[in-house]
Amino acid sequence: MAICPNSLQIDDFNGNIVYSGPWKSFTNQDYGFNGTRHVAAEPGLSANFKFNGSCLFVNGIVGANGSFPMPSTTFVLDGHFTQMNQSVANGDRFPGTQFNSSVFYIAVTMTEGEHELIITNLDGDSTRPLVLDSFIITPFEANPATSPGRHPLSRFA
Repeated sequence: MAICPNSLQIDDFNGNIVYSGPWKSFTNQDYGFNGTRHVAAEPGLSANFKFNGSCLFVNGIVGANGSFPMPSTTFVLDGHFTQMNQSVANGDRFPGTQFNSSVFYIAVTMTEGEHELIITNLDGDSTRPLVLDSFIITPFEANPATSPGRHPLSRFA
């Protein structure tokens, strides 16, 4: 049985993701979901993702620029600090290796309703950037009689 059945994969260029600061965006790449990615090469940059769903995975790419692991990163879900990924050793190298669709974050027990995830790059830079690739959500089963117009990626007011 799948952890999050009937999930949707959402590209990092989706309009429900708002990037703060000078993120670098790439298209037509040979790797990553839909050949795209967003790169935070400065500390303090963040991405804000709003969605309706009960399950969430954040996928990224590690090994970009030959560095590993991902930089220190925080994940705040619905205003609550939920996770911090910390580098274990700055500068560990795996030349020429990239790990596509690495899972950076998982939340599997969210209640029905609108959710907001804020991802913040704490110490990634041009030698060890934070690279976001896609989000996977399990949308709530909307009842058309009670929830007209609801969609897991409807824009928030």
